[in-house]
Parts: sequence; C-alpha cells; structure tokens
Amino acid sequence: MLLVVGLLCGGLMSLLLLNTVLNQDSFEADRLRDENKRIQLQQDQVRQLNSENDTPAAIAEGAEALNQRRDWDSVNRIPSEGRATGAGDAVRGGAEDRDR
Repeated sequence: MLLVVGLLCGGLMSLLLLNTVLNQDSFEADRLRDENKRIQLQQDQVRQLNSENDTPAAIAEGAEALNQRRDWDSVNRIPSEGRATGAGDAVRGGAEDRDR
C-alpha cells in the first residue's frame, strides 16, 4: 500500500513539475508576443513619419530650414516652337553664337 501511495505522489510531483515547465514557456511566448506587437507598432510609426517627411511640403520646409531658397531665375519654359529655354540655354547659346 505504501508503494502505491509513493508512486502516486511521485507521479503527481512529476506532473506538477512538467506543468510548471510548460507554463514557463507559455509566459515566455506571451512576453515575446507582446514585444513583437511593440516592435510592429514602432515600425508603423516610423513608416508613417517617413511618409509624412516625404511630402513636397515637408521637403520644402526642410530645405528652408537649411537656408536653401528656390531659384526662380532659372525656370525653364517651353515656347510655342517646342525648344526648351532657360538660364542654361543662354550660356550655351552664347558659345554657339561665337563659334559661327
């Protein structure tokens, strides 16, 4: 009879130990799942910030913060003849006129 009680107690202790080990893995899995959610949220926030900083208005604000200004004098235009003209064409045109 004592042998049966001993075996039952040993089996119960081993089941308790096995259950404890399995629960530790479960807690670790929950912690890793929470960490993955946190990292995913952080990644989404960085993507959102990057897309906001990639807009033309944000780029213009950043350029102005770096003291860069628009160069309105070298705006290219296409006249009715179809040849583009601009500030660079005036320099090239002068060189072509001298060669002729």
